[in-house]
Amino acid sequence: MLYMWSDMNINYSNLVSILAVNESEIYAVFNDESNTRKVLLTYGESSEKKEEFVCAVTSIYDNDLRDEIIRWNLEQDSYKICLKEYAGSEGLDRLDADIISGNGPDIIEMSGVSRPHCDAYAEKGLLVDLKPYLKADGFWDEERYLVNLWEANCIGDELYQIPYSFHLLGSMVSDEYYKGQKTWTPEAVMNLAEKYPDAQLLYDENPEKILTFLLYGCISQYVDRENKYCDFISTDFTELLRFANIFQNKSAYNQSELFSLIEERKPLLIECTAKMNIAMYALYEKMWGTDLLPAGYPTQNGGKMVFSNGFTLAMNSTSAKKEVLWDFMSRFLAEQQQEKIFEAFPVMITVCNNKMDHSAVCGYVGDIRVESPGISEDLKKKLLSCILEINEINAVDEDVLNIILEEANYYFHGVKTEQETADVIQSRINIFINE
Repeated sequence: MLYMWSDMNINYSNLVSILAVNESEIYAVFNDESNTRKVLLTYGESSEKKEEFVCAVTSIYDNDLRDEIIRWNLEQDSYKICLKEYAGSEGLDRLDADIISGNGPDIIEMSGVSRPHCDAYAEKGLLVDLKPYLKADGFWDEERYLVNLWEANCIGDELYQIPYSFHLLGSMVSDEYYKGQKTWTPEAVMNLAEKYPDAQLLYDENPEKILTFLLYGCISQYVDRENKYCDFISTDFTELLRFANIFQNKSAYNQSELFSLIEERKPLLIECTAKMNIAMYALYEKMWGTDLLPAGYPTQNGGKMVFSNGFTLAMNSTSAKKEVLWDFMSRFLAEQQQEKIFEAFPVMITVCNNKMDHSAVCGYVGDIRVESPGISEDLKKKLLSCILEINEINAVDEDVLNIILEEANYYFHGVKTEQETADVIQSRINIFINE
């Protein structure tokens, strides 16, 4: 007998153990919301005949989504949402094929879908513009929600995916060591490293990581895919290569070692903020023991912090009952659902504020136990100001970046000169963007 957990409105992620009594009875133990419970599951033909919708899952971080689908299904008399897995590169290939063929899922969890994929779906008319739904239900409200996050996700004037949470992508620097820097540019980063030669520049310090950090915010300075133009020859690109190569023989520290170094006043100058939640900001502020400043990625125009979408949903344009699907999708904007977000920043402003006000945490940085009273009022103000000013999401062209890093490694390993490396990168990317 084959059982489907979704048919029984059970989130298998909470399953601890099962014991089959016979073909029609199973004992199961679940641990959900800090409660352990034992249930007897009995097989029987269901008399329910519900219209089914499919929700695609593209990442492994879907536990809250599964829980909410179960709750919604139990409340509905006529409809049911079923999950279909599309995780990994093979899953995304299947998702592409299903959507383009007209057999795609009704709702798509977009956490595992890249921005180019989303743009391609939208250009082909495969996704629904969700801005009218947000406006009709009063969610497009700058007093209640971080509308600038949704605006940053718009393609033109249309919003094809709704992020319900987000991360800040960029960097934090110690105000103590940042003083004297007028703008956060690649040159400023290089000056900082020169000024504090005994400090750790980045947590993960090697040539590839340093080059990635320097390029991430300003790669558009070198490549313009829309106009099919690139320039790695007449720019300062070789200077970035030389600087990154300085870190060829630097030792990598684990987090525990870094904590000890910081306690000894041997500073970590820059901390990248990707995937950091509110609790992590509190821990790092305690660990650094100094005022922190959201600096973003260095660019020629100064520091640039961008949004990285957290839990995100989109709707298939071929789905027949869009209002029914929206009823489900809008639930994640309710305060109760926003309160459940811990791995990222929630999009509801009052909840975001409240989580920062109550961010006292006891956790581990590596093997070191760190207790923090929470984010300071100063850092909270800086973070909120930074969040409200951001108008971009992470849209780095990973294909272009991978070509750069692949060829740069030949230089880092002494196989090619910096100029030879720049020439090959120029040639390869020129061919790539003109294909």
